[in-house]
Formats: sequence, C-alpha cells, structure tokens
Amino acid sequence: VSTQSTWGPSELYSVVADVEKYPQFLPWCTRSVIQQVAPIAEGKEMTAVLGVGFPPFFQEEYTSQVTLNPEVAVSARLHEQHTGQLLSSLTCEWRFTPHGEGSTDLDFRLGFQFRSTAHQSVTQLVFDRVVDTMQEAFLDRCQQLYGPPIHSKLDLSKNSPATSWASGWL
Repeated sequence: VSTQSTWGPSELYSVVADVEKYPQFLPWCTRSVIQQVAPIAEGKEMTAVLGVGFPPFFQEEYTSQVTLNPEVAVSARLHEQHTGQLLSSLTCEWRFTPHGEGSTDLDFRLGFQFRSTAHQSVTQLVFDRVVDTMQEAFLDRCQQLYGPPIHSKLDLSKNSPATSWASGWL
C-alpha cells in the first residue's frame, strides 16, 4: 500500500522504528520486547519478541529480526529459529521517500504465511483489510505525536506491485 504524507521521513521512521510502543497503538499487537540491538552499516538491527492475536481465538508470539535504516526504511522478518506455532513466514517492509517539498512517499508491504491451511484461507479473505488497518494505525500514531497532516491514501488495485508482493505470500 502506498501513501503520500506531509510528515517527513524522520517522523514516519520514528513511529515505525519504535517497536516497543506497538502494543499502545497497533491492532492485534499484544506484546513487544526488544531483546538485542546491534549497529550495522546502514543503521542498526534488533531482535524483538512480538505477540499478536485476537485472544482467545488466536494468539501467537514470535521473534523478529528488524533492520532500521534511519529515515529510509524499516524491515522485519521472522527469525528463522523462532517462528512460533502458527506463522511459518512473515515479512514487513516500510520505505520512506522524500517527495517534493514537504511530503513523503510511504510504501508499506506485508507478507505472511500460516502453517495451517485453515488459518491461511481465512486470512486471505481479509488480507487487504489487515494491511489497510495496520497502515492506518501507524498514520494515526503520527497524528497523535506530530499533529494532523495533509495526506491522501493512494488506493492500489490487486494487480499493483505492492499488493501483489504482499498477496504473493498468501
């Protein structure tokens, strides 16, 4: 999903990179604990334990490797050794690109796969709504912290690269 926002890359990055605060504003995030942080050439990498779910129906805890490239991108993937019980793969990517004066292009991609075909089938029915809800939660958090922007969401069709990439994981 792509959005153009009048918040700058630093504001958008700050909200997405603040993984420990996710349970305060991100739907379905029940827990977030940073276990390790290490510097890398582009910024830093951290290991985080995240809890997600819809208690009591579905609850999952997994470890994620998060790469932080300040004001450019945040990406996360399921840690290979800590996949959890329900998820077999998870990839999430945020890109922040300055666009003209005072605006930023925000690109959000999400891909995940469940071990169970039943969970996968149900999730496939609501996947676009899940991605939409997550992005809106981050934008709402930006508004709480930095005030109202002038932003418009670009609605991408199922054939767009961002949505196809995400749907390809289902």
